[in-house]
Amino acid sequence: MNPGERMHRLIGLTLLLVTLLPAASRAHQGGTDAKGVVKEVAADHITIIEHGDETATFALTPRTEFVVGTTPAKREEIRSGWRVVIHAKKMGGRLEAVLVRTAAGAHP
Repeated sequence: MNPGERMHRLIGLTLLLVTLLPAASRAHQGGTDAKGVVKEVAADHITIIEHGDETATFALTPRTEFVVGTTPAKREEIRSGWRVVIHAKKMGGRLEAVLVRTAAGAHP
């Protein structure tokens, strides 16, 4: 590999890392991710069904953000049966949802 090719690869790798690292650090600041189908949304928690029949419950707080597609949403807009990704942090012995995200138009 000549020096020009090496430089081209190094620039490409650098751009890739610069693009991916900020999103990864926001999503994983000591937290966890979960994907599944919403079983229940209540005022203080959300329960999802992960792969198989496993359920996971996350506390909802005033700081929990909800996003449908790229648009900020409210808890009341999230429906049972929707596929979601939840970014959560362990706080006080429980998992608190930091972000609940679902794709726009991907609901039954």
